[in-house]
Amino acid sequence: MPTIFDKIFSKRQGASTPPHANNNFRGFGNTNNHKSARASPPLRILVGSKAMMDTCTLMHGNLEGFWQFTAPTLIKNGVEIIISKSCMDELKRLSSRQNQPDTAALAVKAWNSVIEHQKAGHCQIYGDPDDTVHADPVFLYIILKFRHRFPILVITQDNDLAADVNTINHLKSTHCRNEVKAVRLLNDGTLQQRKHHV
Repeated sequence: MPTIFDKIFSKRQGASTPPHANNNFRGFGNTNNHKSARASPPLRILVGSKAMMDTCTLMHGNLEGFWQFTAPTLIKNGVEIIISKSCMDELKRLSSRQNQPDTAALAVKAWNSVIEHQKAGHCQIYGDPDDTVHADPVFLYIILKFRHRFPILVITQDNDLAADVNTINHLKSTHCRNEVKAVRLLNDGTLQQRKHHV
């Protein structure tokens, strides 16, 4: 039976083959920070990619800078920004931590930001009833299931999740033309590709 994720990852115009390699656009590296620019390769994102953001980024990244400076370019180039329901569930759980008011405040702020931009059409929230509360396993499941259909961009501040995402590109048992990219959200609201450690 098709899931909600099946439906969204099937919403592609035309054939199910990956986007042509020339349909890419550059950007999102912090060009003002020369040290950072030299440390990471230029970030290229294929038109029609799916971009997913994790809870850590929603809470601790410059989310408003992302919506202002990066999201418009992604959307203009056909990249759909997806927030997992499991991330929203995690934010809801963290927002109720009365013994950690700073964490709760960050979770509430992130929740409100996502809802605001969902209503504005900048992102979509998707998930399935059996998704776990912790978002990382859901991310990895979605990537493994759908990477043969779409290039996937994972925006994460979590080093462990980024390492797992990058490792998927080197799995020996599954061959796929589409690359999964782990990127971090910088302080200025732009994106930077993470180094590959395999």
